[in-house]
Amino acid sequence: MLELHSISKQFGGNQVLHNVTIDLDDNTPITGLIGPNGSGKSTLFSVVMGFYQQDKGTVHFNGKQLDTLSPDKRCHQGLSCTFQDSRMLTFMTVLDNLTAIPTPQAGESLIKTFFSPRQVQREEKAIKEKAYEILDLLHLSRLAKEPAGSLSYGQRKLLEIGRVMMTDPKLVLLDEPTAGINPTLIQSLVEILQTLTQKGMRFFLVEHNIPLVNQLCDRVLVLDAGELIFNGTAEAARRDRQVIQAYLGSDGYVDA
Repeated sequence: MLELHSISKQFGGNQVLHNVTIDLDDNTPITGLIGPNGSGKSTLFSVVMGFYQQDKGTVHFNGKQLDTLSPDKRCHQGLSCTFQDSRMLTFMTVLDNLTAIPTPQAGESLIKTFFSPRQVQREEKAIKEKAYEILDLLHLSRLAKEPAGSLSYGQRKLLEIGRVMMTDPKLVLLDEPTAGINPTLIQSLVEILQTLTQKGMRFFLVEHNIPLVNQLCDRVLVLDAGELIFNGTAEAARRDRQVIQAYLGSDGYVDA
């Protein structure tokens, strides 16, 4: 599904990523990417999405090389992401934040607005129905007409996932999805992700919440100083001495 071959990225004299090779297949619902702060996790996600251009290596998704594609064109290929900080339009309603995502829409064309009004109406109705289905899944439907800026931090995180879902992605990169949200919303997010994997969506997430990684992730990758040092199960990662020394700062087994 997602294939990264020998990805390297340098900022000035700082080598942030060094020959990172990863192959995510469609049979793994949720893959976790962990590592100490500054290990290159967010930079790797930015390279995958096209926000940064790698110095060396290639990015393939579903057999297609993405290196020359802009972030929006990568999204059209079925690859989407959420950010650590919310990117929603806070002055718009929760519902409008979702319905504005699908593009191109017939209603964006002045000619179709005047000469094909029924097509525009049908498309707008279908988009709105889809948005409400997503809001129901996210437990946000009661807030559909509220300004997005009135949502709590955790609810904004959920809405960010909803905005991504409007693009019908095949793989979603989640950068610290639980950072700063309360335990109740974390559990709600877990249930939502598990439901979506049953619908065929796949997730690749950066997360510092190790118990959550153990609960959610079928596979764990570990970066340290820009290099991939582990690729295996969460259970094996907890027992790997190199991972423990790099990420957990201990020489002993950690039961998280």
